Amino acid sequence: MANNQLLTTIPVVEWSVTAGGPADDEKWRLSRAIHAACEQSGFFFLRNHGIPPSLLEAVYAEARRFYSQPLDDKRRFSCSADTEYLGYREVGAERSLTHSGREACEQYRIGYVADPPAGGWAGHYHRPFGAATRLLERLATIGNEILLLSALALNLPATVFDPFMEKPVHRLGLNHYPVGAGSALGNRVHYSMTSHVDHAFFTILTQNAPGLEVLGSDGRWIDVPVRPHEPLVFLGDYLERWTNGGYRATYHRVRDVSTDRISLQFKHRPSYGAIIEPSQFVDDDHPSRYEPFDTGRQYAELLRSLLGV
Repeated sequence: MANNQLLTTIPVVEWSVTAGGPADDEKWRLSRAIHAACEQSGFFFLRNHGIPPSLLEAVYAEARRFYSQPLDDKRRFSCSADTEYLGYREVGAERSLTHSGREACEQYRIGYVADPPAGGWAGHYHRPFGAATRLLERLATIGNEILLLSALALNLPATVFDPFMEKPVHRLGLNHYPVGAGSALGNRVHYSMTSHVDHAFFTILTQNAPGLEVLGSDGRWIDVPVRPHEPLVFLGDYLERWTNGGYRATYHRVRDVSTDRISLQFKHRPSYGAIIEPSQFVDDDHPSRYEPFDTGRQYAELLRSLLGV
């Protein structure tokens, strides 16, 4: 079990809902709140975000409906490299980065693609998830605002991330964690998803059952409380690299579950092939701590290694 901290260690950022995102007089307040959370922990709950609870519930229902199907029916939507890994990954499809076993969940991805031939498949993979596709668009808008506020928080121009976002490849994942999946795979660990950071600027996640843990800055794991309509935002590898470690990516994992669990994770990602490096934060006194990372080729190689397809 996790060595738990008080749940109050997860900050809450109060969003400001307007038709065009946060009003100008709120942007400074929000940027400072996000900056504090990013420096201190790398994660925060987002409250008053404007996404209707009914939309989130509709997406949970779509996920339950899809995952309740026979395996052969789900395999009609299996992912592949040719479709940029949109679609279905069955239980155990993904190898663990930290042990010799497989990840004990089944997954589905919808989202944007970079390659036109892959884009031709998007309609097929999005077909079972109409509500999720609408949620993807809402979260992309919120994600753009968070990225803009992150720039302001770092005392940089609001447009500093624009070159990275000309054709973003955002993804919405719908993960299902069945009870007992780890044992069925023969895993010897008590985690359905082992510790990792996401390859994105950040992730916006909701869950309908317990299981998620995040690593605090003091090295202790924190149980994330279940708030099905209040997303947890946590930083990914790209923002840590880009800030030269000024912001820390969040290691997270999912322990073995005692009830079936569904999580929705939106990953705010740059254009395919964008090079992430900390050029804005490097000088004679602050050498680069990170090698440049190609979010196209290197990320695709990582996925092939994890999935074997």
